[in-house]
Amino acid sequence: MDPIYVSAGPGDAAIILDMMREYYPIEGAAFCPDVQGPALRALLADPALGRVYLVRQDEAIAGYVVLTFDYGLEAGGREMFIDELFIVERCRGLGLGTRVLEFVSGASRDLGGRALHLAVGFDNRRAREVYERHGFASTQREMMTLVLVDS
Repeated sequence: MDPIYVSAGPGDAAIILDMMREYYPIEGAAFCPDVQGPALRALLADPALGRVYLVRQDEAIAGYVVLTFDYGLEAGGREMFIDELFIVERCRGLGLGTRVLEFVSGASRDLGGRALHLAVGFDNRRAREVYERHGFASTQREMMTLVLVDS
């Protein structure tokens, strides 16, 4: 059965935060609900920032994907960023991540996106292979980050 994608709203923050708590350690990121919680709630309340979709499989939550918006001259306009894509443990290895990528690529086009970006760990071979099969490619440039606010 194909997954169903549901636009998340403010009432979905708690279930998404529960999944984030599981996802962040996998990515080697620090989960700080006092930081990510308000950011998630702001995103859920303001569609100008992006979209959050719950992924449902067999009537249960199977994961979520966060799509945020940016604007870039190099791309010629609106750029999209897959900020987070998480599939719960029991649903991994079933091709669901690939189907989520297909969905979010189409949603990005429908929302006027000119490019779709994501970040992946250098050592996360499994995810890299999925992204490459979907058409993502390294730009031979590394994303660099300056943290402006201490968490």
